[in-house]
Amino acid sequence: MSEFRSASRLYYDKIQKVVDIQTKIIYFLISIIFAFGITYMLDNPDLNKAQIYVLVLLFLAIGLWLSEAVPPFAVSLIIFGFLVLGLGHFYSDMNSESVALYVQKYI
Repeated sequence: MSEFRSASRLYYDKIQKVVDIQTKIIYFLISIIFAFGITYMLDNPDLNKAQIYVLVLLFLAIGLWLSEAVPPFAVSLIIFGFLVLGLGHFYSDMNSESVALYVQKYI
């Protein structure tokens, strides 16, 4: 009888791990949809492209922190990576002298 219990417990643990991973993936996707949706609703013609990027990043970070789809330290790494990669490309098209001023604001 105890063999059946231990076997069923192992099977249950495997299923639970799969469900936990699927739940985190769903929360991650919902956070992305939430970030783009809220940013689309708050879209203002006065905002430039970089400000919209940062607004999406803000709402994405809020969604990921609340849902705990990824660990909090990973959210901070996502923020830094997005700022460097996303905004670096945006500011690379500008004048090289003024880029340093813009980058210093975010760093």
